[in-house]
Amino acid sequence: MAEAPEVDWSALEVEVGATLTVSGWGDQTEQQVVLDSIARFNEVFPMSR
Repeated sequence: MAEAPEVDWSALEVEVGATLTVSGWGDQTEQQVVLDSIARFNEVFPMSR
């Protein structure tokens, strides 16, 4: 299987006032995956909520 290319997501401009809605469900392990993904997103885009 080929590796996914590296992408510099921080190069994207954040739209002022934009809202990201995330829906997650499952057991605690699956919910933690969603929370960890949100934490990584917030590291790249600290001004978003």
